[in-house]
Amino acid sequence: MQPVAPEWITIPVRGGTVRFALGTDATSWHQVGDLRVPSPIEVRLREEEAPALDATIAVVDHVPRLVSLHIWQYGGGREVRKRDLDLDLEGIVAQAVSIVSLREGDAAVSRFPSAVGPDADVDVIRQGIRVVENARTRSQRRLTPDRMKRIAEIYLAQETGGLDAVAEAYNVHRTTAYRWVTKIRETTELIPLREDG
Repeated sequence: MQPVAPEWITIPVRGGTVRFALGTDATSWHQVGDLRVPSPIEVRLREEEAPALDATIAVVDHVPRLVSLHIWQYGGGREVRKRDLDLDLEGIVAQAVSIVSLREGDAAVSRFPSAVGPDADVDVIRQGIRVVENARTRSQRRLTPDRMKRIAEIYLAQETGGLDAVAEAYNVHRTTAYRWVTKIRETTELIPLREDG
């Protein structure tokens, strides 16, 4: 018996599509906040005269994560330039996941918002984006032993500005970096006492 090819649900977005496989073992559904999120999700962006972008998002430990990204010259458009790499990856993940997710109680594919079309429920999409952003932020801020060790390494590698280095490495505010370093000092011996800089 041959495996059944997945049925792809494709949702148009400005400049491209967001899609996922439906009704096969190729897609699994995960709980992220009050959303049911398919995994994997594929994002395809094609704009005239600009490089193309393909991204794959997978849900790992109940958190949507960008697992692959491909940017290349598309059609007769221009080559990839440095400015094309300045991407809002967090925004891409949050918006794509929000667009294809179902809320608790939703049962049918017809309930998926049409993204940027005239029938788009902008409030539903915004609410979904907040759920995804919260899940990603919580996962980035969880202080596991491995993360504590890495933060300590980043912090101690600097003669001064250790907090700024940690904040930049994890894309968090300096006050969050300070809280982390303080907690690591209080609960481990990874960071000896020194002037914070």
